[in-house]
Amino acid sequence: MQLFLAESVLRAVAAAGVAAYPRECCGILLGRFHPDRAIATHAIIAPNIAELGEQHQRYILDPLVFLRAQRVAEAMGTDIVGFYHSHPDHPAQPSVFDAEHAWQGYFYVIVCITREGPQEVRAYGLCDDQSAVMREIPLVLVSEPDSAF
Repeated sequence: MQLFLAESVLRAVAAAGVAAYPRECCGILLGRFHPDRAIATHAIIAPNIAELGEQHQRYILDPLVFLRAQRVAEAMGTDIVGFYHSHPDHPAQPSVFDAEHAWQGYFYVIVCITREGPQEVRAYGLCDDQSAVMREIPLVLVSEPDSAF
């Protein structure tokens, strides 16, 4: 499985991470699933509703934003393919908290943000064995999202 990410989505995710720094940003990725890949064509920014003192190391997505995103995806004829968040001053690797709160079947894009700006971006998904272990997923940037279909 691999995730194709529109360059416009990467720019939106990176900008959200820079704007939230030194707190974690978060949001939802819309696109399409295919048997061997998914493509993320749109990003929905969501507020991080984790307690203020925790936002530098954790995010919690507002459930109401998730419900609204489902409606938007249906109206657009797309799916929720995953989620994104930033790691301020930490590598773009899932934490134990990230893995324990991940949902099977979705992609998770993590962007490392420092004072200098975005540093790296990686994608992950839960292993198929139902454990709370995440594996890195190949991430392919595309300028023309329709070309990945």
